[in-house]
Amino acid sequence: MSRKLLLRTGAGLFFLLLVALTLPFTPIGNSLLKPYVQKKINETSPIPLELTQFRLGFSSFNLLFQGGESLTANLKGNYSLLSQSVDALFDLKVNDLSYASSLASVPLQGAFTLSAKASGNREKLSIIGESDIAQGETKFLIELRSFALYSAIANVKKARLETLLATLGKPSYAKAALYLDLKLESAPEGGFKGEAELLANDGEASKEVMKQEFDIIIPSTLFNLKLASHFNGDNVAHNLKFASNIGNINTSGATNLKTLATDSLYALDLSDLSPLTPLAGVPLRGKLKAQGTLKGDKKSLLLDGSTDLAGSQSSYLITLQDLAPATADISVSNLKLERLLFMLGKPQYVTGNLNLNASLKDFKEGISGELKMEVPSAITSKEPIERDFNLSMPATKLSLASSMLLHQGKGNAKIHLDSDLLKLVAPKVQVVTLPALMIEAPYELLIPDLSRLAFLTKQKLKGDLKATGKIQHSPQSLIADFFSQTLGGEVSGKLQNDDLSLKLSQVEFLELLKMLDYPALFSSKTDGSFLYNLTKEEGILEAQAQKGRFLENQLSLLLRPLFGIDLTKEVYNHATLKSKINKGVILSDLAMKSQNTELHSQNALIDTDRNKIDAKLEAKFKDRPATLTLEGALDKPKISIDTHGLLQDKAGKAVEKYVPEKVKEPVKNLIKGLF
Repeated sequence: MSRKLLLRTGAGLFFLLLVALTLPFTPIGNSLLKPYVQKKINETSPIPLELTQFRLGFSSFNLLFQGGESLTANLKGNYSLLSQSVDALFDLKVNDLSYASSLASVPLQGAFTLSAKASGNREKLSIIGESDIAQGETKFLIELRSFALYSAIANVKKARLETLLATLGKPSYAKAALYLDLKLESAPEGGFKGEAELLANDGEASKEVMKQEFDIIIPSTLFNLKLASHFNGDNVAHNLKFASNIGNINTSGATNLKTLATDSLYALDLSDLSPLTPLAGVPLRGKLKAQGTLKGDKKSLLLDGSTDLAGSQSSYLITLQDLAPATADISVSNLKLERLLFMLGKPQYVTGNLNLNASLKDFKEGISGELKMEVPSAITSKEPIERDFNLSMPATKLSLASSMLLHQGKGNAKIHLDSDLLKLVAPKVQVVTLPALMIEAPYELLIPDLSRLAFLTKQKLKGDLKATGKIQHSPQSLIADFFSQTLGGEVSGKLQNDDLSLKLSQVEFLELLKMLDYPALFSSKTDGSFLYNLTKEEGILEAQAQKGRFLENQLSLLLRPLFGIDLTKEVYNHATLKSKINKGVILSDLAMKSQNTELHSQNALIDTDRNKIDAKLEAKFKDRPATLTLEGALDKPKISIDTHGLLQDKAGKAVEKYVPEKVKEPVKNLIKGLF
């Protein structure tokens, strides 16, 4: 009995095992397995794919994948588990490659098809296929041995460069016909042996795309490119030739693909860099020659060369360690600043020569080394500065010398700037390069002739100015403070980004008037404050004068015979001025008082751009009221006085003195009617 039970149990288990092994290969099993496969696709596929067809038999399979209306992929064929062989077909049709943009992190576009056939087993598997990617004719044959690449043959004809760029989400900077002939075979010693040749024929840079993408106009540029490579184990020898109507680029040498050890030469001679703008990412112009060598390996790579960058005689020796900058020795002699600006697509703001010598290292730690730079002689250009910055800056001669010594991102620098406008000396500049560039520079400033800064101050000035201070620069802000005793007192202030603040302490007001090129009307010791925004050109001025006196002027000469008062002998112990500035227009409130006089004004207007004044002053001279009006040219205003009260007072006194008592009242009434 137990023997029969054992046999039945064994038969049942065998049947269950047989069902378990065969069920997945049946239509019922396929329907059960399909949701599981779809789940795995959802978990692993970088783009959404729907498994619309799933058929798995004992010796065949057929899978159909759908990516909306953008992509269709079909994998079908026969296989053998016993011999571990396969004979399969793969068809891919991409109607809209933008469907896979998230996979490449760039906006892909275009359409192509690919068909391939794989046959063989795990020891030897051959894949043959073709594609029309980039509108070309691509054929390939790949052989795998134990699932490792053994050989590859590829042939591409008439592929379009502009289509390939668009497919990769790049603007079509150029068009050309692409050809590729590749033959590789596994080498016994490792790596591959064989040949590869890439051609770009009948190339032409796109003027329209360059203008649209970089706002740069390029010449008609035709080119051909040939890259020939010879593979031998882990070594590859290359020879690249780029020939065009704007010049040539050549490079040749040998490189080990494992260690990246290389010994290569390069040379370029281009009459116009503008067609290479996409490679630099910024607009380029001008001509350039360069030649040199690249030697070393991944651990230590040495780039050595010379160039005529911007008309200079320059050389460089750069060391890379693990493909990161390690050291740099650079020498630049007689670089033309105007040609450098032109090369970078900038107007010719300045003309002159620049010399530079730098020996740098420790790039990972923030840079160590020494740098010296000088501009022996240069001159600015008036027209482009006025056009681009709205500054009528005159052509200005200048020279600049600077040096810097750094240790792991920290160090000191010296700057000496000499020009027709100003002289600036900063002998102890502190520099920090990590985590961001920060500069702290104590300085001495001399402006020998303030009148030359009228283009900047929007105000005619006279005299000179000496100041000291400190400039602090960081990625977040620019702060400059200063101190001067030029005006007989003390002037201190701070410029923070666009906001300027000044403090005046015991400044001689007469010296300030001279600096502002205003008439010498008043002398006093003055305290005050000034707040001004450089961008908005708006500000507030508040000032208080002590022991002020009027100097002999048109007003004092006019008032002396009328009121019998000498303004030049009056002392104003309390005088205040409050002004609002809006670009070139100044509105002021004025209050002044001495023993015998009072002066008040509200909203007195001064227009510095038009050199005009329009001010009304309410005054008292020995308790006699009067209204004074100043109008016209700021440097020579017309002064008028309303004397009605004065004449009435004098007429009343004359009546008292000379008119008989009987008729005084009628005469007084008559005088009142007249005034």
